[in-house]
Amino acid sequence: MTDAERELERARALAEVMKREAEKAQSEKGGGGADGGFIGKYVSLGIATLAFFYIFFASPPWLDPQPIEPPSAEAEGAALRFTMYIQAQKIEMYRQENGRLPETLEEAGPTKPGISYVRRGTEGYELIGESDQAIIQYSSNQSLQEFLGDAEDFVLDNQGAD
Repeated sequence: MTDAERELERARALAEVMKREAEKAQSEKGGGGADGGFIGKYVSLGIATLAFFYIFFASPPWLDPQPIEPPSAEAEGAALRFTMYIQAQKIEMYRQENGRLPETLEEAGPTKPGISYVRRGTEGYELIGESDQAIIQYSSNQSLQEFLGDAEDFVLDNQGAD
């Protein structure tokens, strides 16, 4: 659907809502006499038509949604690091419960896109996280807390920030 078609559809919907509201208000007033309902309908239709033309032809800025800015490289990297930290904890829980590393990442539980798992023998593994702006590697011989760093604080502090 093109922008013009979307604008036209919005204008029609707004005109319909305005028409219904005007009719509802008129019926609540009791019609206002023999020709009050007749005049009210045409006034409502006129208002709805004006609103339709305003929205369709003027393209008011309040109808245009603002594009969402992509996250910064720092935010994306912190989110990826935090996600990898959670995934590494799932792997470690699997190892404790089963006495071995999982064969695949999915075996340890639900996974997130962009994270791959490579077993290194029977005791070690690597996680590789990829996003649009970052590639991060974690090796199981690293401390998880050191790997995480301040990523958790960064993610939590910036939740919902615009």
